[in-house]
Amino acid sequence: MADLFISPAALAARLHRADAPAILDLRDATDAVADPRVIPGAEQVPLDALDRWPRPCGPVVVTCQKGGKLSQLAAGLLRTDGLDARTMRGGHLAWVAAGHPVCRVSLRKRRWVIPLDTNWAELASLWVLLRLLDRAAQVQAIERSWCAAAAEVWTASVLPATPGALAEAAGLEHPLVARLLGGPEELLAGRLARMSQPTAALDLIDDWIARPEGAA
Repeated sequence: MADLFISPAALAARLHRADAPAILDLRDATDAVADPRVIPGAEQVPLDALDRWPRPCGPVVVTCQKGGKLSQLAAGLLRTDGLDARTMRGGHLAWVAAGHPVCRVSLRKRRWVIPLDTNWAELASLWVLLRLLDRAAQVQAIERSWCAAAAEVWTASVLPATPGALAEAAGLEHPLVARLLGGPEELLAGRLARMSQPTAALDLIDDWIARPEGAA
C-alpha cells in the first residue's frame, strides 16, 4: 500500500533531479482558481482528459487538492495502463503548507532560443527551465548574434540570461535558484565547445548541485 503514495517531502527532494517523475495536477477549476500556484513542472490535466494525456516513459506523481478521490482514481487508471503512478499524500494543500517550491506562471509548451556559446548563468537558466519548469520544452541553440531574429521567425522566446530572471518570469520560488547564481564559470571550459547543444551539458549543473555547499 505504501508504494501507491509519496509524501510531499519525498517529491520535493526529487523535484530538480534528472530522473524526477512527471507531475499531474488534477485539481478542479474552483480549487485551481483559488490558488493558481502549481508544483514546478506540474501539468494541469482534468480527469476527463486523462485518457488523452501523452503517457511518459518514467514514473508519474498525481496530485489534487487534498490527495483524495481525484488523484487516487487517476493514479489507479494510469497503473492499469502499466505506468508507475503514485498519489501525493495530502495533495496541493499539504505541499503548500510544508513550504515546498511553487510556480505562479506556467511557461510550459513554449519554444525557447539560447546562444550556442552559453555561459554559466545562461546554462543555469536552461537548467531551471528543463529541470524545474518544463522538461519537454523545445529549445534550440543559435549563434548569439542571431538569437533574437531566430526567436521571432520561430515564434519563440529568448531564454532569460540568468536563472533568477527566468525564475522571476515564472514566479518560481525555489532555494536552488539563488545557489545557481554563484556557479563556477570554469566548469564550462572546453565542454560546450565539444557539443552542438548546451542541453548536453546540464549534467555539469546536476553534479555541481549535488555537491555540499561550499565544497571545492
